[in-house]
Amino acid sequence: MTPALDYLAACEGLIARVRAQEPEIGRAADWFARTILRGQMVHLFASGHSRIMVEEMWPRYGSFPGFNPIVELSLTFHNVEMAEEFQRRGVKVVAVISKDHSEASRSRHRAGKKLQDFADLVLDTGAPVGDAMVRIEGLDTPVAPGSTVGGCLIVNAIKAEIAARLTAAGQPPKVLTAGAVVGAEKAAELFEAAYDEHARRLAPYYRDLGLPNK
Repeated sequence: MTPALDYLAACEGLIARVRAQEPEIGRAADWFARTILRGQMVHLFASGHSRIMVEEMWPRYGSFPGFNPIVELSLTFHNVEMAEEFQRRGVKVVAVISKDHSEASRSRHRAGKKLQDFADLVLDTGAPVGDAMVRIEGLDTPVAPGSTVGGCLIVNAIKAEIAARLTAAGQPPKVLTAGAVVGAEKAAELFEAAYDEHARRLAPYYRDLGLPNK
């Protein structure tokens, strides 16, 4: 075995961990699809490196409107209690974490709580404690993280399930699609339609921006 094969073998374990959560992935897709069908948006937030999973949901090829990625750098440091605030406002929260790493970590929250304590549903990336998955002979510390792989598996599995639900409901999503797949003209049409819909969905959230609090 080489280090590369060790890493790929560990990734196969992540796939198995995510596959075992298919019922929970379906539940998240149910919640998100209902939100999108109501004309609202699923808000996405992550701190630090985990922002990758937010950007994986929208906008990129294979994604569609209905998601509000919150990726403003000043809001994504490791001390923002976004999930707590969403839960306080009655918004369902789905947390994507490494359960093993979380259980081994000490909370810095004022009440000792962790992200999963503010979630209605928890999905596990399967990454090990410390995230890195490969040991190298002669090197004291492991390398090659797995949380991004597990996280992307989870969010794209949810995305596929949502697309199926929207289509079954008679509202097929406007998917950002490469010209190599549908031709340049259709790709441009989908691009414009998707961003127009994204803007329409987002506009109500900014309707009262700048107005004094009532």
